Amino acid sequence: NPFLTAYEAWVAKTPLVTRYVLSLQVVSYLCSWIANPSFALSTIPEFVIFHFEFYRLVLSPLVNTKIISLIFAFVSFSEAGQRLEQSMGSAAFGFLFICMGVLTNTAFLSICCTLALFSGDSGNVFMYASSSGLWTVLFGMISLECVKAPRNTSRPLLFAKVPVLYYPVALYIF
Repeated sequence: NPFLTAYEAWVAKTPLVTRYVLSLQVVSYLCSWIANPSFALSTIPEFVIFHFEFYRLVLSPLVNTKIISLIFAFVSFSEAGQRLEQSMGSAAFGFLFICMGVLTNTAFLSICCTLALFSGDSGNVFMYASSSGLWTVLFGMISLECVKAPRNTSRPLLFAKVPVLYYPVALYIF
């Protein structure tokens, strides 16, 4: 079976945390066909702050409901995750993944609360904004990787080579 052979090859070359994160992305996407997991797991300020649903801060990076996001997650995170996990070790990489998710979601909460506070009566829209997906963690890891890279190197972005110093900004704009 060629699919089983390809899966076994992927499992053999992919470290533990990266493999589990990508597998949970697939499970989340498949669950979205039946029920949308982002309603239960996304970071929504109203539920985190007033209903004390703190698990959303940790679990929201694992939610994926779009096929394009799933494809880009496999293309981007499998490479960056493998590199970082092999250099750091699985335990340190798992801790980094959780910390990066909690920090970015906490920043999202503080931005939403600030916007809701200063926007008056129309601020409720900010309290129900949601943050989910691997991109918050992935963007932080790519930025971390670019900081560690030598300054004279560049990374490919579509058809252009971008210096590592400007790569996170170019990725964000794209």
